[in-house]
Amino acid sequence: MVAAYEWILALHITGAFLLLGGGVLAAIVSLLARGRSKPSEIAALLGIARFAVPLVGLGAIITLTLGLCLIARDDEFRFSAAWIILAIVLWVAAMAAGGIGGKADKETRLLAEKLASTGDQPSIELDARLRDTKSLALNWGSGVLVIVILALMVWKPGQ
Repeated sequence: MVAAYEWILALHITGAFLLLGGGVLAAIVSLLARGRSKPSEIAALLGIARFAVPLVGLGAIITLTLGLCLIARDDEFRFSAAWIILAIVLWVAAMAAGGIGGKADKETRLLAEKLASTGDQPSIELDARLRDTKSLALNWGSGVLVIVILALMVWKPGQ
């Protein structure tokens, strides 16, 4: 029979896949949208990113909650371990950056939808929003932080 720890670990890893998969989906459609000029196409692509949001959210909650459960159940790990503290801090930073960047992407999608319904002509404002360096830095930075967290979870430096 599989012990509770193994089930928690398997679900924790599943959460990580949801988090990473949702992030990759959002990144792909965002990149594809940047290659378009018609607002209707941009709106459609950014609309797909809405499916990534629940994946990322669910994955984030699962990874944090079950990760903390794993620490509590395993005598080998301590909440005071530097790699665990760093992973939690990075998790908070990644979620904050992704949330802020995602809000900007939602506003860009709404602008694209509005422009699509009023002539569907290319827009300098929409193009500027798609290439906004702050939004890009927040979204890509969030993804990089998640990858760093994954590396910490795999290598457990100092353990």
